[in-house]
Amino acid sequence: QPCEDGLQILQACPAILDPDATLLGREQEQWLFGRLRGSRAIWNVLAQQVMMMKWDLGVLTGQPVNFFNVDAWDGYQVQRDRILKFMADARISNPVVLTGDIHSSWAADLKGGFADPESELVGAEFVCSSIASVFGDSNHGLVQATLPSNPHIRHFDGLHRGYVLCTVTPGAWRSDFRAVQRVADPVLT
Repeated sequence: QPCEDGLQILQACPAILDPDATLLGREQEQWLFGRLRGSRAIWNVLAQQVMMMKWDLGVLTGQPVNFFNVDAWDGYQVQRDRILKFMADARISNPVVLTGDIHSSWAADLKGGFADPESELVGAEFVCSSIASVFGDSNHGLVQATLPSNPHIRHFDGLHRGYVLCTVTPGAWRSDFRAVQRVADPVLT
């Protein structure tokens, strides 16, 4: 793997901007475009494993560089941008991405261009925590420090575990994060 796993500085890992790098593969990307283009659904939901939103951790380096978790869509930025641009250009009805895998709860706007805060809103992403894992608690402060430089991220909770309840009607989508205070306690009140 050109970037290995984990957190990498952009200059040390130019592969994240490789137009041929793919998380889905070309065939599956074309399948996705075809299904979305032909969809008559009010809500178009993509359930998948890793965060699609951009999460720039550059503030943590103390230098003006981009710093990303390449074990997510940030490791495949060209393909992610191509998918979001397709959704915007094709005017896909209400795209919603549901994600897991990061042991914390998030909600974010998916933008047509993350570099421009004024870029078009394409869809929303909701990331559900694990239900019982204590993994990640120590990263809560680190993530909090990155939020001001990621204004498209609307919600983050790295301390509580639970699930997200999505209530969907033709006119509205509502996601409620449900969590317990501590998963390590055998009796919860």
